[in-house]
Amino acid sequence: MQVTWRGERLWATPDEGSNMIATLALALTLGATPAPPRMVGFLDAAQLVQLCQAEGAEQATNRALCLGYVAGVADQIMMRGGQRLAPSVCLSQDLDVDKLGDAVLRRLSHRRDLSGVAAAAAVRGALQAEFPCPASGRL
Repeated sequence: MQVTWRGERLWATPDEGSNMIATLALALTLGATPAPPRMVGFLDAAQLVQLCQAEGAEQATNRALCLGYVAGVADQIMMRGGQRLAPSVCLSQDLDVDKLGDAVLRRLSHRRDLSGVAAAAAVRGALQAEFPCPASGRL
């Protein structure tokens, strides 16, 4: 089944799904990190970085949107992580949303390949890199 929104395809066909699984399996076997999924969602990662780095009159509003987005992704990861034996992100209780946003921006701001990359996937990757869980708790 193929679904489109605003002219963009949101779901892959069954044949593409099996190709994606084979590609992922090969990447994991070779030790390569797969690229984040292409754009599915409301923001791409480049737009999120622009919000986070905004200057001028709209700086406070854009920063609030950025932090709200990052906090929402982090909440979703933490909720799902609590349902797993080996969570992928471990955040300390004293971490505030500003530090969380700064950590994500630190990982994403230097990248030039973010256009068309789903912002949620890029945030998840940045959080996994910045706040990894101890190896003893992972499978």
